[in-house]
Amino acid sequence: MNPAIQDTLLQLFEHVRQDPDTLPTVPVDDWQEGSIEWRLLSGFQDVLEQLQQRTLQSTQMEQQLRDQESLYHSAFAASNNGLLIADNEDGRIIEVNPAACTMYGYTYEEMIGLQGTDLFDPDSHPQVEKITSKLSLGGFVHAQLVARRKDGTTFHTDRQATTFTYKGKLHRLAIVRDVTERVQAEEQLHEKEEQYRSVFECNMFGYPYEEIIGLHTSALTVPEYLPVVTEALETIISGDQYHAKGLGLRKDGTMFHVEAHSTPFTYKGKPHLLGVTHDITERVQAEEQLREKEEQYRSIFEATTDGLIIRNMDGFVVEANPAACSMHGYAYEEFLGLHRINIVHPEHHALVAEYMRAIQAGHTFQGQAVDLRKDGTAFPVEVRGSTFMYLGKPHTLSVLRDITERVQAEEHLREKEAQYRGVFEAASDAMVITNLDGFVIEANPAACTMYGYTYEELLGLHRTILTHREYHYLVPESIQTIKAGGHYQARTVDQRKDGTPFPVDGRGTPFIFKGQPTVLAVIRDITEQVQAEQLLEQRVEDRTRELSSLLEISHTVASTLQLKPLLGLILDQLKTVVDYTGSAILTVEGEDLVFLDNRGPVPEAQLMLLRFPLKNLGLIWETITSRESIIMQDIRKNTPLERAFRVAIGDLRKTTFHHIRACMIIPLTLKEQAIGMLVLLSSEKQAFTPHHATLALAIANQAAIAIENARLYEQAQELAALEERQRLARELHDSVSQALYGIALGAHTARTLLDRDPTQVAEPLDYVLSLAEAGLAEMRALIFELRPESLEIEGLVSALTKQGAALHARHDITVQTDLSAEPALPLKVKQELYRIAQEALHNTVKHAHASKVDLRLCQTSEAVILEVRDNGRGFDATASFPGHLGLHSMQERVKGLGGVLQIESAPGQGTCVRAQVPVHDTM
Repeated sequence: MNPAIQDTLLQLFEHVRQDPDTLPTVPVDDWQEGSIEWRLLSGFQDVLEQLQQRTLQSTQMEQQLRDQESLYHSAFAASNNGLLIADNEDGRIIEVNPAACTMYGYTYEEMIGLQGTDLFDPDSHPQVEKITSKLSLGGFVHAQLVARRKDGTTFHTDRQATTFTYKGKLHRLAIVRDVTERVQAEEQLHEKEEQYRSVFECNMFGYPYEEIIGLHTSALTVPEYLPVVTEALETIISGDQYHAKGLGLRKDGTMFHVEAHSTPFTYKGKPHLLGVTHDITERVQAEEQLREKEEQYRSIFEATTDGLIIRNMDGFVVEANPAACSMHGYAYEEFLGLHRINIVHPEHHALVAEYMRAIQAGHTFQGQAVDLRKDGTAFPVEVRGSTFMYLGKPHTLSVLRDITERVQAEEHLREKEAQYRGVFEAASDAMVITNLDGFVIEANPAACTMYGYTYEELLGLHRTILTHREYHYLVPESIQTIKAGGHYQARTVDQRKDGTPFPVDGRGTPFIFKGQPTVLAVIRDITEQVQAEQLLEQRVEDRTRELSSLLEISHTVASTLQLKPLLGLILDQLKTVVDYTGSAILTVEGEDLVFLDNRGPVPEAQLMLLRFPLKNLGLIWETITSRESIIMQDIRKNTPLERAFRVAIGDLRKTTFHHIRACMIIPLTLKEQAIGMLVLLSSEKQAFTPHHATLALAIANQAAIAIENARLYEQAQELAALEERQRLARELHDSVSQALYGIALGAHTARTLLDRDPTQVAEPLDYVLSLAEAGLAEMRALIFELRPESLEIEGLVSALTKQGAALHARHDITVQTDLSAEPALPLKVKQELYRIAQEALHNTVKHAHASKVDLRLCQTSEAVILEVRDNGRGFDATASFPGHLGLHSMQERVKGLGGVLQIESAPGQGTCVRAQVPVHDTM
C-alpha cells in the first residue's frame, strides 16, 4: 500500500477514535479519480457518512423516547384525577400522582407500599375483592366505591381500573375521581323530592281540600306580600317561572314562612299555574339561631387578643381575626389567600410539616415558631393548632400568641450571632480570617468566589498563595502591623486559583475569633474600578488631544491669513481626532461647490477640476443649509440621504470615489448661512459617530472663520492697494507733477531770456535744477514705498534718509537727520520702525504745521531708539489720543515688538515721538 494513503487512513481512523461524533474531512480530491487510493478513500468516506447517519438516527430515536417518557410523566403528575399503580401479584402500590396523595391525605412516601384495600371503607371490601378477581383475569372495571382517607374520613369515588405492563411486569392502573359532591347532591335531590311530596300532601294552610279549592292565591298570602303575588302572576302569564320567599296565611289567621316556586303548565288541556309551596318556618328559625350563634362566635373571634387563623387543608388562609391581621401587618383583604409559608419564617418551614402531621392524625399541635410580618420583620409566636369542620369541609384552626417579650433576651443573643454570620456570609467583599502565622482559618462565600476556590480548599492556605508574588513582601509587614495593634490598608494585586491576577483594595484589622487573636482582612476586587480609571484616563487623553487639536487650529486661524496652508493644517489636525480615508473642504462659488483643499488618495489636481452644481445636491444641500450634520454609515444603502449622495457624485462613485463606504458631511456656516461643507470619507462602514460629528463641526466652524478671514483679508488688500494708488496719485500730482510743471515753466523762461538777455539765464536754470532735485527725491521716496524689499537691500538708515529728503522736497520743511550706523535688526523690526517714522512724519505735515523736524536713530546695547521731534503747534498728550493721529497704530506696532512708545507734547511746544525697542527681544 502507498505509504501516503496508509498515513492518511491512520490519521482518519485516529480522528474517528478520538472524536466519533465529528465527521473528518476525507482528502479524496488529493488523488486521481478512479485510482486505488481514490476508491479506497471514497469507500471510507461513504462508510463514515453511513455510520454518522445511523448514529444520528439512533440519537433521534433516543430523544423521542425521552420526550415520550417526559410527556407521560408530565401528564401523570398534572392529572386532576388520582392515578395509582399497584403490583398485580401482591396488590401493593408502587406509584401515585400528586392528585391521589391529596385525595387520600397521604404523603407520596406514605402511600408507596400500601395495600389497595387500605384505601377503602371496610364495608366496600367485598366489592373490592370482586374487582380484584376480575382484574386478575385481564378485564376492565368501572365502579363506584367508598374510599377512606388517612384521617379515617370516607368519601365517594368513581373508579376505573385495568391491567397493563409496567417495567416489564403486569400491574394495575386505577383512575380515581372524587364524586362525593355529586353523590351528596343526588342524596339532597332525593331528600328534596321526599320533602316536596310530603308538603304537597300535607294540610299546610289549615283548609280542608274542599275549602281550598276555588280560593284565590291572595287569600293564602299576608296582605303586605300581595304585590309579590301580582308580580308572580304576571311573570307566569308571560311564560317564565317565579321563585320567592314570603309569609303565608293559614285559615286561622296565623302566619308562617314559605318558599314558593311557580311555573306555567298545562292541566286538562288548559294553561294553569303550578305553585310548589314549602313551609320553611323551622329552617328560618334555625337560620336565625345560627346567625345569633355566628354573631356570638364572630364577636369572640374578633375580640380575642390571640391571633386566630382558619386555613383550608392546602394551607391557604380563608378567615382570620383582627388580632392575626394586626400581628402580621396585613389588611384583612391582603391576609386572605396567603399560604402559611408566606407568614412563617423560612427556618421554621419544617415545623409546618410537623404541624400538619399532628393535626391530620387528630391531635392538637402546640409549639413555638417564628412568623413574618408583611414588612418582612420576624417575631416569635406560640402556636396551637387543630382541625375542625368549616363551611362543610375540614379546615385547620391556628391560635397564635406573640411571645416577643418572653423570648426577647434570648433572641437578642441569637440576633448578635445572626448579624455577624449574616454580614459575613452576605458581604460582597471578600472576608478572610487568618491566624497570626498567615494561614486562612475562615472565609466567606465572596472570598471563595473571588479567588476561585471551594470553601474547603481555601481553608489552610497561606496568605502568600492568594497574593501575587510581586507583593509577597507586604504579607509579613501587614501581620507585624496587626501584632502591634495597628491596622493596614493597601492596594495590591492578588491571584486566583487559576493564576490570573486581579487588583484589590485590602484592609486588615485585629480580630478575636474563637478566643484567639487573628487578622480579619476585608478585600475588594477593584478590577472594574481600575478599568474605569484607565478608561477615564484614556478618555481624558482623547479629550485632551481633541481640545489640543481644536486649540492649535484656533491659534493657527488667528495667526495667519494664508488660506491654503491653513486649510491643510485643519485637515491634518482633524485626522488626529477623527480617523478618515479622505477629507476635503468645499465652498460655494456661484451656483457650484468647488474644492479648496483635500487630503486622501485622490490627487488634488484631479479634485480641483471638479464642480458640483448645488441644484444636483438635493437633500444633501437642504440638510447642510439647515446647519445639520450628515452621517452616512453605508452609502450603498437605499435611504434618501444615501440616494441623494450617489446622485450628487454620479459616475465618480465608480471611479474617483469607488473606495468610499461611509461619509460624514459637516456644514461650513457663517452668520447662520452655509458657505460650504467639510466632507470626511472612509473605506469602512460604520466609521463615524455623533461624537465625531461634534468634533468635526467645531473644526468646521474654525475652517469657516478661516475662509471668511482670508476673504476679508483679500478685500482689505485690494482696498489698501486702491488707497495706496490713490495716495500715490495725489503725491505725484502735489509734488512730482508740480515740480515738472515748474521745470517746464523755468526752462521756458530760460529759453526766452537766452534770446533776450543771456546774462539772466542762470537764475531760471538754478530754479529748474532745484525743482529737478526735489522731484528726484520725491520719486525715490515713492519708489521706495512701492518696493518694500528695498528696505532689506538698502537698510533702515537709507530708507529714513530718503523719507526725510522726500519730506523736505514735498513740503519745504527743514529735516535734520542724526542717524546711527545700520542697526543689526530683523527685517520685520526694521519695517515696523520705518512705518512708525513714516506715520510720525505724516502727522507732522498734516497736523503740526511745523517748519523743522529732527529725525534721530541711535542704538545702545539694550535697545534701538527712534525719535521724531518737530517745532509744531503740539497738543495735550495727557488726553485720549484723537483717532485721526494714528498714534494707536504706532503704539500697537511698538507693543508688538516688546518696546515702549513715549509721546511728549503740549500746546504750542511741538511734539516728540520716541519708540524704544529692546534688542534681545527682536533678535
